[in-house]
Amino acid sequence: MRVDLVLTASESSRLEFEDQTSVVIDVLRTGSSIVQAMANGAQEIYPAVSTEEAIKLASSLGRENSMLCGASRYTMTEGFDIGNSPNEFTSEKVRGKRLVMSTTNGTRVFHLAEDSRRVLVCCPMNLGAVVEEVLGSESLTIICAGSEEGISLEDTVCAGMFISRLSEEHKVDLVLNDAARLAKNAQEHFTMGKEFLAETERGRKLREGGLEADLDLCSQVDIYSVVPEMKEKVVRLISRESDDLS
Repeated sequence: MRVDLVLTASESSRLEFEDQTSVVIDVLRTGSSIVQAMANGAQEIYPAVSTEEAIKLASSLGRENSMLCGASRYTMTEGFDIGNSPNEFTSEKVRGKRLVMSTTNGTRVFHLAEDSRRVLVCCPMNLGAVVEEVLGSESLTIICAGSEEGISLEDTVCAGMFISRLSEEHKVDLVLNDAARLAKNAQEHFTMGKEFLAETERGRKLREGGLEADLDLCSQVDIYSVVPEMKEKVVRLISRESDDLS
């Protein structure tokens, strides 16, 4: 399997994703919020590239059955129903709902990857499930959401964990680009956990903003078997008989 890793997505990298199976990794926090929402029964999620687009889309879907979700600079966007903390996406709030989500950095990646053959959403919480989903692929592009400033350590380490699962647990013969090799080596020096996330750049900002509880949830590995997939700009859950949505 050929695995190419993009450490931070940009407009110039769109062509790299065309007709690929793409795995989007965003640990802090959009990817984790999507996984948490789908695990708690959200019907579908619409990533929007701007607040204005999100408001317009939610209005067209009907506000009685849709929720506006997202944050700017770690603060819930004014007028929205939920921020971008995965802890907010409880079953009581999101089950059966359509979520329209716009965040500072994370949701733009889905716009960049929309020409991929498949777009899967991954974070530590559903890592193993997504690895199993791509086992039959001939090639794969892993896209780290990164940050506005560049790469993010937590996304890079999560990507390295993904690659290691393929090669070591599933014994897949891999051909890696340089970024993928770097991530695979990097994950050997870190352990995904609250303490690790707390020392990353975005983790420190979350702590400063009083959102340390997000680090507990976002650092948990393999607690869900859900695999969210974006098709035609909408994220839905892949139907799998073995899924445990509890």
